[in-house]
Amino acid sequence: MNKKLITRLLGLFLGLFPLFLQAQNNCETLSIETIDNELIVSGLAIGNTKARIYNNNYELVYTCEFDCEPTVTIPNATAGETYHFTFEFFTDNFAYITQDNQDYTIGSSPLDIELCKETLKFHTQAEVDDFCGCEIALNGMEIGNRFDPQLSDVFDISNLSSIKAVGNTLIV
Repeated sequence: MNKKLITRLLGLFLGLFPLFLQAQNNCETLSIETIDNELIVSGLAIGNTKARIYNNNYELVYTCEFDCEPTVTIPNATAGETYHFTFEFFTDNFAYITQDNQDYTIGSSPLDIELCKETLKFHTQAEVDDFCGCEIALNGMEIGNRFDPQLSDVFDISNLSSIKAVGNTLIV
């Protein structure tokens, strides 16, 4: 085999190998909802998160930093009151990614924030098209094939428009 062919095959192997190890749609949901006059926040333990919840009068009713319970229940939530949320998201290495502020009115439809814990890798257009639609990629994103760009057919990334923030690295 010639050197160019070996280099190309190695690039193909290194570029495709991670696909066998990782599912692409690895989104998890941080959810805020009301059930029987209780405010329920689930998914707080996804990644490294800091959370603060304030009641209608901006009094702190819950806080956690990196050791959040998976689900938090706040009793005696009155219909029509608005609670205020501040979420700060960090990578696995505790590097700051972004802050997300949300207001939620008791009794309204559930509010979901989609998070991706694993590094997102989009080597083909089909993978971009199948993307789950998460808002925050906690540990990086790669678009295309960095080892051999000729092996990538990604031409339209509009399906990634839901992403607000990317932690660690963004490789295009």
